[in-house]
Amino acid sequence: VCYLLFSHELFRLLNRHEDLLSFTSTLSVWAALSPLISAPSFLLDGVMIGATKTREMRAGMTLSALTFVLLLSLSLSRLGAHGLWLAFMGFMLMRALTLLPAARSLLALTSHTQER
Repeated sequence: VCYLLFSHELFRLLNRHEDLLSFTSTLSVWAALSPLISAPSFLLDGVMIGATKTREMRAGMTLSALTFVLLLSLSLSRLGAHGLWLAFMGFMLMRALTLLPAARSLLALTSHTQER
């Protein structure tokens, strides 16, 4: 919320070019949404790395990369930079969705082991 409210001031600290500032202000919603959409995939990446589930990570990354390419090819020419952000958010969302089943099975395995 703070990022959305003060995005122009934050961008102004990093840059003084007015045309660039006006362009970045149109993208501030994407930048504010990014941590919310990306955090679950980073968390699940850490779980999978710790559990050495490389096969699941590779399969998830492949599907996520294909999602990114598909979304980018469909949206970049129509939406420009917004299309790039859309593709990136789709990639991060797909990353979390593909790792979630493996994380759930790890959780079930851990709970079952602790009951014994």
